[in-house]
Amino acid sequence: MHDHDETLSVKDLIDIGNWVEGELSKRVDTPLFYDYPAAFRILPKMFGKNGDGCSACGIKNILGVLSDGSYALCGIGENVPELVFGHAEKDSLCFVWNKTRMLKDLRSELPNKLEVICCQCLMKSQCFGSCIAQNYYQSRSLFSVLVL
Repeated sequence: MHDHDETLSVKDLIDIGNWVEGELSKRVDTPLFYDYPAAFRILPKMFGKNGDGCSACGIKNILGVLSDGSYALCGIGENVPELVFGHAEKDSLCFVWNKTRMLKDLRSELPNKLEVICCQCLMKSQCFGSCIAQNYYQSRSLFSVLVL
């Protein structure tokens, strides 16, 4: 979709996020979460007191397990084979977690190696450049941030 210019602009995404978090969330009983970089959030959502403030993805402390038993970086391993790091039947979780170069790099270098605009952002330690898996899918780099 990005290649065919069929995605929303950054301004559109921010406007939708502000509407979801500012207006829509006041009209419904269900908590709403809109995923976009923390720097674009409205201040009450960024520094909320009821657990709805800015929070980082647990990407540095989690490992996905796909339906076939493969260990992967989130569910994106279903579509990106290089983000599959082993299989529960034959590979020790401890070994995969401690010895996979990509996972080690991610844990030791995020957020400091973020690129593009995020490298300068004050919120990079909170949002880690938004979705690392999606950024990787677009750029084939853990630290290159998707520019919409």
